[in-house]
Amino acid sequence: MLQILTQKSTHLFRCPAGKTGKQCDKDCGFGQYGVGCNKRCSAYCKKDSCHAVNGSCKSGCIHHRVMPLCTDCLSGWYGVNCSQLCSKYCGDTGCDDVTGKCLACRKGYQGDLCLE
Repeated sequence: MLQILTQKSTHLFRCPAGKTGKQCDKDCGFGQYGVGCNKRCSAYCKKDSCHAVNGSCKSGCIHHRVMPLCTDCLSGWYGVNCSQLCSKYCGDTGCDDVTGKCLACRKGYQGDLCLE
């Protein structure tokens, strides 16, 4: 993790989250956040805009993602860009957001997608 360290007198310190620059007097640039502004906002933030300190998306998420960081799929969605719906026979716990495998099946169904 890149950390911005600045010499002030004889003490080293790092800029707080949301700040950068030699004197920690500059706000993070657009699409950046964190200590020394070393992290990028999620590509799933609407307008690529996020809070400079904690990275939470200011305008919400795209592609069926969950706030605040827009990194996980909404319940019931999975796959690339969370573009596929979980099987309707998955239980209330939904499915794995990468593979679509049901975490549990409704009564009377079984298998990875609860189709059997």
